[in-house]
Amino acid sequence: MRGSARAFGLWLLLSVSALFLGGCGSGGGSGGVSGGVYVIGQLHGDMAEELASVCETIPYVGGPVNGAIIVSDPEGLHSWYDEGSISAMREALSNGWPVAIEHGTQDEVDFFIDRLLSPEDGEDARFELGYEMPVGMTYVEFYGLKMLSDDVFAYVVLNDDEMAPTVSNDLSAEFMVSSGDSYLFMSQDVTLNDGDRSFSVVRGDVNFSVRFDFDEKAYYLVSVDGLPEVSEDELVLPALMGTEFSFAGTTEETEREMELAAAERVRDWIEGSSEQAREAEMSRNELQSSLDRSGSGTDLTKVSQVYSVQNDLTTWGFSYRIIHDIYACHSYNAADGEDSDWFFIKQSAKLNPSKEYHNESGKGNDFSSCYFYVTKYGFTNWPVKENGSEDVRPVVEGKSSPESTVGSKTVESSVSRSFSGNVGFDGAGPSGSIGFGVSYSSSESFSISECQIKNDSEAVEAKQRTSWTYTFSRPTSKAASFSIWDFPDLNDAPLSSRSNFQPVNQWIWKIPKEARDEVKGFKCRFEWQSGSSSGAAYAWGIRIYDVSHYDHLGGSPEITVTFPSYPPLIAANDVKLGREAQFTPVDMGSCRDWGAYSDSGWCRLNMVSGTKDDVKDLIVTVEENDTGSDRTATVYLFTKDGKGYDSFRVFQSHVTKAI
Repeated sequence: MRGSARAFGLWLLLSVSALFLGGCGSGGGSGGVSGGVYVIGQLHGDMAEELASVCETIPYVGGPVNGAIIVSDPEGLHSWYDEGSISAMREALSNGWPVAIEHGTQDEVDFFIDRLLSPEDGEDARFELGYEMPVGMTYVEFYGLKMLSDDVFAYVVLNDDEMAPTVSNDLSAEFMVSSGDSYLFMSQDVTLNDGDRSFSVVRGDVNFSVRFDFDEKAYYLVSVDGLPEVSEDELVLPALMGTEFSFAGTTEETEREMELAAAERVRDWIEGSSEQAREAEMSRNELQSSLDRSGSGTDLTKVSQVYSVQNDLTTWGFSYRIIHDIYACHSYNAADGEDSDWFFIKQSAKLNPSKEYHNESGKGNDFSSCYFYVTKYGFTNWPVKENGSEDVRPVVEGKSSPESTVGSKTVESSVSRSFSGNVGFDGAGPSGSIGFGVSYSSSESFSISECQIKNDSEAVEAKQRTSWTYTFSRPTSKAASFSIWDFPDLNDAPLSSRSNFQPVNQWIWKIPKEARDEVKGFKCRFEWQSGSSSGAAYAWGIRIYDVSHYDHLGGSPEITVTFPSYPPLIAANDVKLGREAQFTPVDMGSCRDWGAYSDSGWCRLNMVSGTKDDVKDLIVTVEENDTGSDRTATVYLFTKDGKGYDSFRVFQSHVTKAI
């Protein structure tokens, strides 16, 4: 224990594989066995040395690769992009390997995404994706993408140097001074404004003048007035006598530890494709099961892809990661006639302050202390336009989840939605499968021991935003003994507030027709507040000072999550037929006037245009297939307003039944 815990509380308040996809070691993606991470350029960012220590890095010298690729260069990214490196990056992404940029500015990340995802001549765009850095941030440490069975995963490590937490300036300077057998308890509320270096603590005629050295991170006792018989050297006031201390995220040693931990998380994401693919498949199967239960009888094997983006917001030793899994669908021929887009969003988090948490005993003769636990987490989400404007009015459909609760040990987060008419799902690329009268549901439970949940989603801004606050109890005092002086220890803070906490929030946004071209994503504000506590003091069993609680470190970073490609405004399911000449209706959906044409003479349409009321009347007619081989025609669809495009395939076998 560093001296008096009351004073300690004051300085504390101020101080603030063989895996599916290898890349940082042995492993393999769909392309084979990895030999490491290929580097185009030179690693140069804050965690460059640590990345090189946890990953086997290999300089890229040209040609295709069989592993992950990281692009980085201290002189600027653009000079390293040539057709050969771009081709290698595209091929690696297609083969399931992650491709990333290290230490990139907004311009460099934009350039990276554009070169990686822009379609080449004769091919369709894989998916549309963008990235927007938090306000005030000049670079990200890492931005990576990977594709696993058409599911898209992104991982972003924000720059922790530009995301430092705020420090509470309202302090209660309470501590005990002893001289011989005499004890003097001091108590003074102190507010340190920006630039303040000193303050006074007064009790009766005694005045302590204290200076805080921000550079040395130390307190110094400047003078004591009012105790003429006692010299300063005789005072027992160790925490105010120049005791140096360090706090989270400030020393070179802790900086190295943090960068190493960040590099290890990057490595785990690169090597974690097997688990990521498994979780995405489980989510897709859950959705598929919901669709199957609708009993539509429609071929819905090509369901929504997952777009999963993980932001690493770790700062000053507080490990915070926020994950958003996004599905999208479009309602074409709904009974209410609306032409709307729907986004199903699961927001999960992995929050862990345990590296900084301490509970220190006063050993019966000094104030105990407990610090760096979390008092609350908050999540607020709202849609934004492409230009950053927040003047949009999507609606939170149904109930967001979890609901407000107090005193539960576990809570369930679930959402559901049923659709009438035609519905097309999409997550990361054009997926034209549609169904009739389908439903969606998702449910997940998580622990919330000694935590209160407040769901403000229903109350904020006409249901435009979703908002949750998770609040934790403070540490309490253990029993005191009956002695002349006793300083009982503090019980630990609730487990969820000092170790791993994994909340799950879910909601559905309905984007109206008029907002489709404007709403490109949403913002997420993640708020956190940590606290500290000083224990009680007793004399002969009588409480002299109660447990004191303070807030000190906190933050509220905002991140922008871009939506993947919107589902097409017009869509139809593929058609499979046998060799006989025949005709069949097409499962098609559109809420707008449309047109269609076939690229093959043996595949004809009964109509080449129609209104939204004619979508059930489209019929495909094929001639007998006597070519001796299978054949495929493509039927192209478009909306008359020029905003919707899609296509479906008509497969005809050369045998009696379609394969």
